[in-house]
Order: sequence, then structure tokens, then C-alpha cells
Amino acid sequence: MGKRGPAPEPIPLRILKGRGNGKDVAGRPIPKVPAFERCAPEAPGWLDPEALAEWSRIVPALDAVGSIKPEDRGIITARCVAWSRAVHAEAIIAAEGCTVVNPQSGRLATHPAVYIAAAAWRDVVKFGAPLGLDPSSEVNLATPAVDDNDNEGNPFAPGGGYDE
Repeated sequence: MGKRGPAPEPIPLRILKGRGNGKDVAGRPIPKVPAFERCAPEAPGWLDPEALAEWSRIVPALDAVGSIKPEDRGIITARCVAWSRAVHAEAIIAAEGCTVVNPQSGRLATHPAVYIAAAAWRDVVKFGAPLGLDPSSEVNLATPAVDDNDNEGNPFAPGGGYDE
């Protein structure tokens, strides 16, 4: 199950809208992205041409902004394979249509490629989110910043909150 509430805003947007000094518009500290060694992983040699083309399209862009690391090879591969599967299924649908006639019953049925395409497109989105391939998922890569001096208005913090 996913997170509840509206999708989080990307960190750059939170900085632009914020109060400055690393605070968002509500005065909360803006999270900092983890400090991993950032570089592009190598593509697996077994990727088909469509998946390899997708790898070549997204990996340089992700590497340029420093958002990937060698440990992301598996999820990038999964996204590229899902992309390839979706493209191939869409090509079958374009050539053969969305429906087929069941040879045993003679009834019209949904083409199996429709289900394959739908699942593959869901996977493209699912595997793209951890990579920050949509604006709202970029913030999920960040960790909350700690502000030791931000006890104002917090009645449960020592020295913060209400007057005694």
C-alpha cells in the first residue's frame, strides 16, 4: 500500500517555495538527499534492443543530475525491461487489434497482449518512481533534515511550546 495524502513536492520546488535557510514554506527543515557515490551502472549485456535503447535514454539523464548509483542497476534494468515489454505488446495490439476470436467458442475476447501491455505500463511507472522519474517521487529519495533548535511551538519538546 502506498503513502497516504497528496504526493510530496520535489525538493527543488520546496526550496523555491520555502522560507530560505533550508526551511520549507511551513518552516520545517527540507530533507537532504543521502550521500551515495553517484555514477551510472553498466547495462546488462542481455537486454534486448528496445530495453537497451531505453537504458541509453534514461541513464545518462539520471547520471547527469546525480540521482543514480551502481546499486540501482537492478531497478533500472527492471524499468527498461518493462518498457520493452510494453512497447512490444503495443506493437502486437497495433497489428492484431485489441480483441481476438476464441477458436473454441467463437466468442470475441480481449487480446492477451492488452493485459501484457497494461501490466508492463504499470511496471514502468512503479519501477520509475524509486528512480525519481516523476516529479513527486524525487522527494522520496530524501531523508528528513534534523533541526535541533526548532522546538518553538512544540509543547512536548524541552523548553518548547507553551509558557509554564
